[in-house]
Amino acid sequence: MTAPPECPQVSRVADRGIALKVHAYAKVNLTLEVLGRRTDGYHEVRTVLQTIDLADTLHVTPGDRISLRCSDSELDGPDNLACRAAEALRQETGESRGADIRLEKRIPVGMGLGGGSADAAATLVALSRMWGLGWDNGHLLDIASTLGADIPFLLTGGTALGTGRGDQVEALPPLPPRWMVLACQPDPYPGNQRNPAPKTARLYSMITRCDYTDGNRTAALVASLRAGGDTEALLYNAFERVAPVAFDGLTEAWTALREAAVPYAGKQSGPGGPHLSGTGPAIYTFVPSKPEGEDVVSTLKSKGVKAYLVSTINPNPHREGTGP
Repeated sequence: MTAPPECPQVSRVADRGIALKVHAYAKVNLTLEVLGRRTDGYHEVRTVLQTIDLADTLHVTPGDRISLRCSDSELDGPDNLACRAAEALRQETGESRGADIRLEKRIPVGMGLGGGSADAAATLVALSRMWGLGWDNGHLLDIASTLGADIPFLLTGGTALGTGRGDQVEALPPLPPRWMVLACQPDPYPGNQRNPAPKTARLYSMITRCDYTDGNRTAALVASLRAGGDTEALLYNAFERVAPVAFDGLTEAWTALREAAVPYAGKQSGPGGPHLSGTGPAIYTFVPSKPEGEDVVSTLKSKGVKAYLVSTINPNPHREGTGP
């Protein structure tokens, strides 16, 4: 596959590459269809993915070994996906040098926004540069696909079609810059289990054949993006039937977001949603403008719902991506 410029924004913060600062952008799924179970045990999906400007920041400096400290101390250490990505790159290249990674966490954990995958993708890009490997994203994709389905997309970002497990990525015409409100209310890990794999497996175990589709919804959105047409009527997520059962409090957050956005319904580029991102429980809706989005966020927060105003983003390696 041909990889466009990388999504993680990398900048030097000291001479001769002594330290790197990397922004790792979250994603939402504009569509997520499940076609059926594959012979390897995974599910075949069709999804349109979009990066947003909610981002973690990684500060990467040389070290004798791979180490990671996070602003959320529960995410410290070798089990963090960013650490695993670093070790995988070192093993693949035979690199003996290490790296110290300091992770400032802003993307909510386990919400279906790809935060851990974004951190892993950013780590691969940063270490490839720090270690002078001279690798482009095509070389990094093979490693990325072994670590998680979203990581190949998050090496590049923007707007893309994901097929296979979601790890086969094809760049699409970028979605015009749009504002959206995210609601991230329910606890995605009952019992304080901070490993995302059981959550995703649990959601997949809850869907049945009635939730399988043929990919036509995603194909319609792809065609609309290529034609410069409407997108909001085509948003879809196969897990929206089961997610309210899986996550206590999601129904209430869904209702709160929908009701907060009602005043802007029918306006040009008005609310589309709410819709689930990934397997959830984050939900989002488009809003017409930043001030109106701020009003929706303020309303949600007054009801005790954790909310963010974000914009779609199509970053490139030369400058920070810009929102609406």
